[in-house]
Amino acid sequence: MPTYNRLMASGARNCHFTYWDKIVDIHAGFKNEKGEPYEYLGHFAWIPVFNDDCRLDFNGQSVTINGREVTLMQWLAAQKKR
Repeated sequence: MPTYNRLMASGARNCHFTYWDKIVDIHAGFKNEKGEPYEYLGHFAWIPVFNDDCRLDFNGQSVTINGREVTLMQWLAAQKKR
């Protein structure tokens, strides 16, 4: 969050980050002993990244391009060097 805040304070406007309280299996169907979706260790953030589940900014707002909600991979593909 400090880096994000510094970027925004310096004038960055196309800057986003996603934050999860926990990483839960929503694709492979792994369950814990109670039959609930398996909860991974906090450092497993690569799972939702590689599954392209990043759609919300840390504040819960959708990340959009021209008013259309985009995923992390769609956002990355839309970036251009100026």
